[in-house]
Amino acid sequence: LHFLVRQEDLGPLRILGTYNTDHREQNPQLVQMERSLLSLRRLSVHHLEALTASDTSELIVGTFGTRGHAVDEFAHMLYGWTKGNPYFIEQTLDHLVDTGRLHRRDNTWVGWGTESLELAPTVLDTVVTRLAASGPDASSIGEVLAVAGGRCPTRVLFRASGLEPAAAQGGVEELLDLFLVEESESVRGGVSVEFRHPLTREALYQRLPLSRRAQLHRAMAESLETDDPRGTEGLVDELAYHYSRAGLGAGDSRAAGYLAAAGRSALQRHANREAVSYLEAALEWGSEASTDHERSSGPGGVREDLARALGRMGRYEEARVLWVGLLDAAESPEAVAEAHRHLALFAFWSGDPGQALDHHEEAVAAVAGRNPHAEARLHLAAGVALQELGRPGEASKRLDRALPLAEDAGDESTLARVHWALALLKTWTGEAAQARGHAAKAVEKAEQAGDRLALFRARWVLAALEGLMGNTESMRELMVQARFDVEDLGSPALRLWVAELEVKYAWARGEWGRGISEGEAAISLARALNQRVLLSRLMVWTSIIYVGRGAFDRARALCEEAWELSGAGRSDPRAMDVHGVIPAHIGRMAYAISQDDLDTAIALGEQGLEIAQRSGYRTWVLDLLPLLMEAYLRAERYSDADAAADRMKAAAAEMDHSLARAWAAACDALVGWQTEGTSEETILRLKAAADGLREIPIRYDSARLRRLLVGRLAELKRRDEALRQLRIVWDEMSEMGAQPELAKAREMYYELDSRPPIPAPLDAERKAALTAKEMAVAQCVARRMTTAQIAQELGMAHRTVTTHLSNIYKRLGLTKDEYGDRLREELRRLVVEGHL
Repeated sequence: LHFLVRQEDLGPLRILGTYNTDHREQNPQLVQMERSLLSLRRLSVHHLEALTASDTSELIVGTFGTRGHAVDEFAHMLYGWTKGNPYFIEQTLDHLVDTGRLHRRDNTWVGWGTESLELAPTVLDTVVTRLAASGPDASSIGEVLAVAGGRCPTRVLFRASGLEPAAAQGGVEELLDLFLVEESESVRGGVSVEFRHPLTREALYQRLPLSRRAQLHRAMAESLETDDPRGTEGLVDELAYHYSRAGLGAGDSRAAGYLAAAGRSALQRHANREAVSYLEAALEWGSEASTDHERSSGPGGVREDLARALGRMGRYEEARVLWVGLLDAAESPEAVAEAHRHLALFAFWSGDPGQALDHHEEAVAAVAGRNPHAEARLHLAAGVALQELGRPGEASKRLDRALPLAEDAGDESTLARVHWALALLKTWTGEAAQARGHAAKAVEKAEQAGDRLALFRARWVLAALEGLMGNTESMRELMVQARFDVEDLGSPALRLWVAELEVKYAWARGEWGRGISEGEAAISLARALNQRVLLSRLMVWTSIIYVGRGAFDRARALCEEAWELSGAGRSDPRAMDVHGVIPAHIGRMAYAISQDDLDTAIALGEQGLEIAQRSGYRTWVLDLLPLLMEAYLRAERYSDADAAADRMKAAAAEMDHSLARAWAAACDALVGWQTEGTSEETILRLKAAADGLREIPIRYDSARLRRLLVGRLAELKRRDEALRQLRIVWDEMSEMGAQPELAKAREMYYELDSRPPIPAPLDAERKAALTAKEMAVAQCVARRMTTAQIAQELGMAHRTVTTHLSNIYKRLGLTKDEYGDRLREELRRLVVEGHL
């Protein structure tokens, strides 16, 4: 380094190095070099503090250029994992990218839905290297502390280690000298020890052989049991944690009691994965023995808790087997009804509302006239299943029966849920005023009952209603409230409900990077939880964004899977979940239109429309009609398009539906242009329609209409006005990354004898994406060099230059479909004009 810093002819040279200040004084060469370079004024020392949670989030957004709730949750998890340590953050992110868990898809980073983080090999190596300097006593203490999982009193630690007190104390002191652990006063008196960073503990734990882990967990559990003569009441969770990993012998009812109690506690906290772990261990190792921790409800208690936990995690088949066993063993009508109720839920969540309805009927028959509270909830569940099947009349009757039963039982919580179900039903049937009234009642009753789940559902249905009506600002405010409710409830499945709204909202507002990020994360979570209907809908809404961006392979894959998951191809309407089947038709329609397969698009649209009309769900009718109108127009079936527009106008007037009004105006404008030609009236109607959709906002379709307006202005030789409108289109489509539409807009610029502007995202994010060699190739292209000349200039193989060019075009978002033979010219322009 001394030699390098003295070489003036090297030009500007900056070397970045890092070290851990905890070990600075133990490295005399480092200290000497630092002092020397400081004396030469060739060194700047910057002390990098741990990042805050906010810093970590900002780093993620700045590095990956992606925003959204999924990214926020990932940043929160990353901060908890690393405690803001910059080195650990860097290595963890590098590992996620290297392993493909974080990856680019259509120029957007995805993979944020990961449920857990892995220890990067480089972090493991760092910890192992530091621990290698310690002696055997320190190593033993480190292993026991890693198994302890957190702060541990030294008396418990020493007893579990099996070392003599003096040797154990020496091991702790050695770990303190290595800055691996820290001491604090224990709440129960004495001293506690813990690792300074949780990843140190994780690294040591991963190194332990499984047999050694089990041995130490058993030692920790036994040490904890003997630690407090007053008993183990406050240690149940810790004891269960260690015994569940200790390799118990069957019939150990004492330890199994800890496991059962801890599992039930975790279930109440919605810590479902933890609950399953404890309860499965409890059943395996003797939980049916009578213990102080066993529930008074009898031997079915642990199995019932486990069945509930498995259901919450989406492991429906395992939960179903348990509930079938509990049904066979049921000795009371209430137990029979409870088993059928849960079996109905699993069928419902698995996308089979018909089977769910059968179980509801069995459950109602078991408690009819015996238990009004249970009967009300069962009629409620049956009503929800019936509305999923597209049988709103029967659903309404069931819900109307549930209301008086809940009132007689004085059950405010069930009343809230019945009003929520009625609000949902009225949303689908297009009775917006009644839907809002029931939702308001649901909010009122939920708040009186303190039922956060019912409150969430009421806010969610209001958000969905406002979004479907085109009131996106109201939708946004309600989504924020619903998101807070989900965080309080801690339910992963409910996160998907909000995610669905957020993806649709992101599409409407043109925040497509965010929409893809949210959608892909939610798709991963929905798969993990086996939420088939929600999964299919999330796939559809995400695929529509991919269609707009021109990522047709991904869009097609999502649409096809959604079609299979929803059961859209089934012939049995009894097993058809309307709210999965109709979106599946919408997704395949959007894709077919993008491929100019208009016959398929029209057939799908008319099939979906028939299902929506048969069910009486006018809201789905209004979702299908805009795509069907577009297909009719492009197929030159103007009378059919006009009839669809008339339906939209009638619905808009009847329902006060601003979105339907905007779509109807758009269709009128397009039909008028196609049938009457270009005129001043055509111009005014197209502009009004584009402005109407932009106001809602439906930015993508607004910009597409505006692009058609540009063509009509050009026909009338109004070039300056056409260019002003085209710039609006360009900016909107650039922000969304709508590549097919950008290609069309680019051609319009050339037709108007003008050049397209530089897409805004190119200025910073994409420029930084190029490597040094790619930049060198780009500079050669700017000098109008051929591939062979570039290869000779840079000393590369011809094929290497070709590979670099392909990577450059991909990183900059320049595609053959957009630019054709002008790819090199566009790259040259970016370089010459200083954009790269």
